[in-house]
Amino acid sequence: MVVLCGPGLRAQEVQAESERPTIQSLASSEVKAAPLTFSEKSHRYLNQLSDPEGLLIPAAVAGIEYVGTTPREWGRGMPAYGKRMGSVWGQFQSQALVQFAVGAALREDPRYVRSGLPPGRSQLMYVLRHTYMTRTDDGHERPGFSTFAGAIAGGFLPNAWLPRSQNGAGHALARVGVQLLINLGINLGREFGRDDWDD
Repeated sequence: MVVLCGPGLRAQEVQAESERPTIQSLASSEVKAAPLTFSEKSHRYLNQLSDPEGLLIPAAVAGIEYVGTTPREWGRGMPAYGKRMGSVWGQFQSQALVQFAVGAALREDPRYVRSGLPPGRSQLMYVLRHTYMTRTDDGHERPGFSTFAGAIAGGFLPNAWLPRSQNGAGHALARVGVQLLINLGINLGREFGRDDWDD
């Protein structure tokens, strides 16, 4: 029995291995996904404006800035926290608007698709890749120009209202880096989190 079942079991293992999703096979399946229309992309963008994470993340960042008394000109107290919250919210809205506009103009697909890969290095690499790379409406993959344009906007536009201690080029570039890391964090949440984190 062992001799007879051995090849059959091995064949099942090979078949299961061949059916295991890989980054390449997932990329192929993503290409087949129907592209979003401009109206659907606009609807997604407007929905993000009222998404809980659209307030929770700025509130958390404003809290960190409050604890660090950044910017120092705004001081302490609830009015000071309100200023920081408004500033960070404006930063995130600038980022979201520019990312939507550039993505729509360049026909980029804004959706994040879960990998379906087993937990491990491949899954982490998938998240990293699909945070900073994007699919186009015709199914090709390229750098996510809208992601980088949005981060740059979110980093530099706040210079228009931030006090002198925080409106230099160095501070703006730091904000760009933070925006890109937050994008990665959000996609990690979508990949490893609950189903309702999915796009």
